[in-house]
Amino acid sequence: MGDEIGVAMRAALTVFAVLLGLVPGLVGAATVNTFTSEAAFQAAIAQGGGSVQLETFDDVTDSVSFAETSVTQGDLTFFIDQAAFAGFNTLGPTASGFAFVNGTGQVTAGILVGSTLSISFAGAVTAFFADFSSLNSLAVPGTPQTQIELILADGTTEIVEVPVAGSSFDDTSFGFTTDIEISVLNFVTVLTSDLFGFDNVLFGIAEIPVPASLLLILSGLSALAGLGAWRRQGGRV
Repeated sequence: MGDEIGVAMRAALTVFAVLLGLVPGLVGAATVNTFTSEAAFQAAIAQGGGSVQLETFDDVTDSVSFAETSVTQGDLTFFIDQAAFAGFNTLGPTASGFAFVNGTGQVTAGILVGSTLSISFAGAVTAFFADFSSLNSLAVPGTPQTQIELILADGTTEIVEVPVAGSSFDDTSFGFTTDIEISVLNFVTVLTSDLFGFDNVLFGIAEIPVPASLLLILSGLSALAGLGAWRRQGGRV
């Protein structure tokens, strides 16, 4: 009898583990996928059944500072924990040549070492992508100038390595998806201060989430599978 029950338990646990794997981000560390192509990013969103929205900042016609004060644009809120300087840490048009993205409204960032530029979202977000200018332009191999720190809804933190621009004025596109909701996205300097711009921000849901109540269904299915295995082994009820 003990062997048959053991078989049933192992079968139930195996089925439960397989089904649990269908629920992204429910257990274990977050899975973060990075992209340097908007087409690949959009394809991943489509494959997961998710959706993203676009913020261009084109309706921000005057420079608005988010230094030491929160500024909300659409569903995005920006804040940096340092004083304003030289026209950086603003939304709107920029006069900075090397942080210039496309000639319209944008985010122009100047992050000193020890400071953090934070972005929070009005709704659930597991995907982010943007066009950048001069981001990480002073980085050296193996030592990033700027990293992205994701504060996730489950209380954990994930570090995302940012591509290195070849030099100032270089444009890059970069983004990522994660299977756990992002509470706050932080740009954090590591090596030196970083001055850069970004625009055309895509953000939203990478995959349609599975309801947490599905766990109850999974538990029942795994129990039934275990019972079936026990009976096939000659068990008695």
